[in-house]
Amino acid sequence: MLLTGFDPFGGDAVNPSGDAVRRVAATWDGPQRLVTDVLPVTFAGAAERIRALIA
Repeated sequence: MLLTGFDPFGGDAVNPSGDAVRRVAATWDGPQRLVTDVLPVTFAGAAERIRALIA
């Protein structure tokens, strides 16, 4: 299973989606393999990272 969030943007110090992903990753104990990442907030950067994660 792949779970992603995003880095902060728009001058914000945090992005709740990234915080949520980190919390889930730290506490995950499910039987499925969990892959998590916090993505950059640029289209090219996020797309590149997603491609690497699913390769």
